[in-house]
Amino acid sequence: MPTLTIVLDTNVYISAALRGELAERILQLAASGRVCVITSSVIIDELSEKMRKRFGWSASQVKTLIQLLAGVTETITPTVSLNVITEDKDDNRILECAVAGHADLIISFDADLLRLRQYEGIGIIRPEELFYYNVGEKLPRRRKKRL
Repeated sequence: MPTLTIVLDTNVYISAALRGELAERILQLAASGRVCVITSSVIIDELSEKMRKRFGWSASQVKTLIQLLAGVTETITPTVSLNVITEDKDDNRILECAVAGHADLIISFDADLLRLRQYEGIGIIRPEELFYYNVGEKLPRRRKKRL
């Protein structure tokens, strides 16, 4: 079975770094070779900036994160320039990476990207939806609340 090639939005990397959970499990799938995660230097630069400015991470913490990601992602250089999403220009960098890398899916929490549902045949889904694709791991069942 071919490996899915995916692009993670910056917000998914942030979620993995701060909260773990599903976003971190996606990176674990990449580490085990069940999915191929592609990224670009522009996405990594945006991630670095957000971790420093929004979340107060030190340069050392950011460097460690980027080094860890380098071990489970493949960095490409998009050659296309898109202007599909006008509300947040950074979202276009995600689309550019996906198109240039021939991705199967974009994984995001971003409403503007998710609203597209797909772009040029590339599906755009929430992180939990990845586990409905046969990537060798099932989404954990949520416990039912007792009344």
